[in-house]
Amino acid sequence: MIKIIAVGRLKEPHYQQAEAEYYKRLRKIEVLEIKESSDKNPEVAIKKEAREIQSKISASSDQQIIALEASGKQVSSEEFAKLIAKKQDTTFLIGGPYGHTQDTLKKADYVLSLSQMTFPHQLARVILAEQIYRAHTIQAGKEYHK
Repeated sequence: MIKIIAVGRLKEPHYQQAEAEYYKRLRKIEVLEIKESSDKNPEVAIKKEAREIQSKISASSDQQIIALEASGKQVSSEEFAKLIAKKQDTTFLIGGPYGHTQDTLKKADYVLSLSQMTFPHQLARVILAEQIYRAHTIQAGKEYHK
């Protein structure tokens, strides 16, 4: 099962539709949205969001946690497919505007960057959805990935 824990929600209909299109092609996807902290102090906001993220992570021994972070490692689509195939359950963590706390990053099994470029938060969620779908087609040997 794939679980995505994301700070913030998709507000724009075109992002909602794009994400939903990829997820309807897949089974066993759960998306949990955490309210973005309204605190103006970045340190306070990131800690509040981290507590919420941690409370949503299930305690499973056959689970890997992948945190999305600008400073993370970049991988190819093929490497990504292998990465998420390693364990039965994968939980992705998408932080808010200030990212993740160091504690959250230390608890992650893998810290992943989608790109060196900066994307709007909502677009990053769509890119992740597409890459999860692509990974499943790679694993299944389907024609989607070329």
